[in-house]
Amino acid sequence: MVKRLLMYSLISVVSYFAGVFCYLGALRLFYDQGMGSDMNLIWAWIGFPYFFFVVPLYAGIILFLRAIRRYSLILQTIVFLIPGFLAMGAAYFPYGLYLLMNPISKEASLFYCCYTATAILFSCGSWYTEKWLKP
Repeated sequence: MVKRLLMYSLISVVSYFAGVFCYLGALRLFYDQGMGSDMNLIWAWIGFPYFFFVVPLYAGIILFLRAIRRYSLILQTIVFLIPGFLAMGAAYFPYGLYLLMNPISKEASLFYCCYTATAILFSCGSWYTEKWLKP
């Protein structure tokens, strides 16, 4: 149980950093811009919704998929994408609601990259953890 908790904590932190770096990479690649002085805001805009909304939902999704015995990597990854897109609404409140109303905006595409990366990495990490630490 302790190993599993430590592994999921590590997966959460690593996937968070991967999401932030994908956000910054997409900003640089697609828009040829740097972050500048808003870097502290990005850590909070992505971090709070991720750790207090997305990670608990990921845990619930894993438990639900295990309960209905439909635990596959592809299904889990697809289902993990949904909370990430919903977290965009909380990304930088109250402006996050604008991202949900205008899903094609420049800011929304950056958050799509971020939360897609976190979903894929969290899914692969949790899949590996479940296979490695069979209950």
